Amino acid sequence: MKEKIMNGLMMLIVGLSLAITLSREEPQSISVSSPLPSQQAEETHPLEVYRRERSEARKRETEALRELTAKGDQRAEEMLHTLIQREETEWAAEGVLAGQGYENAICVAREENLTVFLSHALSHEEAERLFLLLEAVSGIEKENIHLSPC
Repeated sequence: MKEKIMNGLMMLIVGLSLAITLSREEPQSISVSSPLPSQQAEETHPLEVYRRERSEARKRETEALRELTAKGDQRAEEMLHTLIQREETEWAAEGVLAGQGYENAICVAREENLTVFLSHALSHEEAERLFLLLEAVSGIEKENIHLSPC
């Protein structure tokens, strides 16, 4: 039950982050021509914005836990170990997905669950293929892997 609540909360947070990102007004910009058309700035995908914000938050959390661990806090050491394991699972899953053409996928690992946010819906065959790949790379059972299009 706790895992379902955590997954629901994580999905809510990602959804809110995406909504906020999409609702922000674009800043006024000055038109400047680039010498090379390929150097023009591309619009950042909302999932990429979430990934960047998550990374910054994780850096702060890791730093705080390392400081507490240095002071001998056993609980902080356990939390740091768990955080590192979650990050490694997420990175491995995101790497596999990027290799399959899903560069914007976001993976959120919690205990024995993995939630994957994709930029588009999948066919049944695509979903089954991803379930097998994600199960192999994460060690999380297929029943505990959730695919969610954004």
